[in-house]
Amino acid sequence: MSLQKINEPALLPQKLEPQPSISPNETATTLTVEQNDVLTLLKENGVNKTTAENLIKDFPLQQIIKNVDLARQKHKTGKTKDLGGLTVAAIREDWSNQATTPSPLEQASNEKKRQIQAANEHRAQKEKRVEDLKSAFYKERRQRVSEIIASWDEETLKAELAVFEKTMDFVTRNRYRQSGLDSRLVKAAFDKYVAEKYLSAAENDFVIWASRQGFDLEGSESGGYRVHLVRNIGAVLGDIMPKMEGISGLGQ
Repeated sequence: MSLQKINEPALLPQKLEPQPSISPNETATTLTVEQNDVLTLLKENGVNKTTAENLIKDFPLQQIIKNVDLARQKHKTGKTKDLGGLTVAAIREDWSNQATTPSPLEQASNEKKRQIQAANEHRAQKEKRVEDLKSAFYKERRQRVSEIIASWDEETLKAELAVFEKTMDFVTRNRYRQSGLDSRLVKAAFDKYVAEKYLSAAENDFVIWASRQGFDLEGSESGGYRVHLVRNIGAVLGDIMPKMEGISGLGQ
């Protein structure tokens, strides 16, 4: 046994530092990975950690994310300098889910866009109507020309080709001498020659032909056509008269 030196004080137990106590009402905050990501977003928007954690606890994450982005957008417009306060208000009031009423200037701009779109659609419909009319016109004219050519005997066809050859330009004449009527260029030119020589104006003129189909065309082939639908008076009366008779019948 070792003897303690005389007058040497005995060793005292080491003093322990007091540990902070946790109140029974306090609980440690444990966040998921998704919640931690949202917490980072909120802090980047200037929201302090305590407020951010309370928001995460009280509101759906998607609502928070949408309104964080919305708050940033509004902050860029310069309406307020406090991005953090703007973010908290946006989340609590759920600005992302509120219907926004456009300003008078925005309404006027939207109406102007709508009118322009409607005008473009109307113009496109008219242009398509003209193209449809042209297709029908040329189809009918080709049929009439084919009927005329089919009615000719060999001598008549030969005589017509001789006259037609005199009207050809240099390119068409060369194609004709190489391929005859098998050339699409030559055939189209010959059909036009026959149409202009043997068809009536109502059969060969697009504007006149279209007017007989109930359409009034303005403009030209080179400058383009503007078409207005016109209805035959008899067709209009045919629509109106049965209605008038029905009305008069009710009074009897």
